[in-house]
Formats: sequence, structure tokens, C-alpha cells
Amino acid sequence: MKTLSQTLSELRKEMEDCQEPTASETWLPEQGDILVGKVREIKEVTTKFGQRDTMVVETEHGQIKTVFATTDIKRKLESLKAEIGDIVALKYFGEKQTRNGATFKSYEVRVIKTDITCTDQLAEGVNELSEDDIVF
Repeated sequence: MKTLSQTLSELRKEMEDCQEPTASETWLPEQGDILVGKVREIKEVTTKFGQRDTMVVETEHGQIKTVFATTDIKRKLESLKAEIGDIVALKYFGEKQTRNGATFKSYEVRVIKTDITCTDQLAEGVNELSEDDIVF
């Protein structure tokens, strides 16, 4: 079990590594558009239409995109157990109709479960090893 001192030190280190958030822009896809990136935030926001669920994604090029979670996206993210830090891919197929005639925005959603911070730290540790460190 961690001591309070260890927990506080870890939190301080996280805050030191924190970068100022970059302003995001809303992802407004057209049919066939794809968005791939790391989930930075999942939150509810207030719009002029009421409360909406959103997901903030950082792309491979460092762009910050806010995705309004439609019913289709939300259902798929929940079933895939998407969390902050995971890699997500969204593809927009356009508006579709249900059997009863209602329209909805159709997406394919994929999630890669990952802990980027831990992975990066492990990779850094491996890069620091020399041949003398490897025991056989």
C-alpha cells in the first residue's frame, strides 16, 4: 500500500508533466470521415440544446477534437468500455434510417485499451538499459 507521501509525490510529478490544454474544435464529419486518436476527456457539457455527452480526442498530429457522442457513438463506446487514455477510431457513415423511419447518424467505433503513460514509461526504461543490465 502506498504512503501518503508516495501518493502526493506521484500526483506532483503528474502535474509537473501536465501541459496547458490546447483549444479544441468540434469534429463535424462528412460521410466517410475518420477520426483516430487518444481519449483525453469524457464529459457532459451544457449546450443551447441541453446536456450533451462529449469526448475530447487528441489526434496523432496533436490536434484536439471534441466529438459530440450521438446515441450510436455513446452505446458503442460504453459496450467497448472506452476510458480516458484509450485509443479510439470513429468512421462516420452518414445518416441512416431505422425500420420505423427515424433517422440516426451511423458510426463504426473501435477502441484499443491502453495506458499510454505506463507504456511510455516502460519504453523509456527499456531504452535506458545497457547490455550489462541484461541478465541471462
